[in-house]
Amino acid sequence: MLFDPKIEEFACDDEPDYTYNIVFGDCEHGSSYIPCVRNGNCIDADVNGIDLEKIKLPGFLCGVNAAHLLPEKGAFILHASNITVDGEAILFTAPSGTGKSTQAHYWRDERGAELVNEDRAIVFPKDGMYYAAGCWAMGSGDVCRNVTAPIRAIVVLSQGKENVVAKPSSAELLSKIVPQCSFDDKSITGRIQIIEAVSKMIDKVNIVSFACRNEKESVSELEKFI
Repeated sequence: MLFDPKIEEFACDDEPDYTYNIVFGDCEHGSSYIPCVRNGNCIDADVNGIDLEKIKLPGFLCGVNAAHLLPEKGAFILHASNITVDGEAILFTAPSGTGKSTQAHYWRDERGAELVNEDRAIVFPKDGMYYAAGCWAMGSGDVCRNVTAPIRAIVVLSQGKENVVAKPSSAELLSKIVPQCSFDDKSITGRIQIIEAVSKMIDKVNIVSFACRNEKESVSELEKFI
């Protein structure tokens, strides 16, 4: 299995919460997902027919749906551009093509923000606060940093003719954020876990909606509210 140099900084010596065992069974792979059988916190991943010399570790983790395990811990992967400014994280979340990376780049250019990941962020609670951590999955971008910071704000992004910032209701936020999370939508338990995890976060984190023009002036407009 190829170890992508970009995720070397994610390596750690902590005791793992979950362990994947590589097994060679008789499964035929008809999709990008790797069949898994779980026994507690140990998971057998059937890689029969997969060339392990060509698959990269991030691809393997996506293939075994590692992200689906996080809601069990109250955490989740959010489809978002993740930046840090003055030691705090700002996450821009929206469907693909809305302009998340564009806004992240504006903040880098205008406020010296650090790009952590242009497409994914791991959101998790700790000691009554919520944090954003770098994620092994890079998505459409090529930035992948192991950086963890308390969340300053989550921005639910959309395109608009004018820059308009609003504070949606909890129900509206739930309907916007859950579809941007990675979870097992084929499992009732998975759905319940992600709804509970996002609901708890909504009560603790500053979240705004931002309909904006794709221009650098949107940085100063948004900054008034976060």
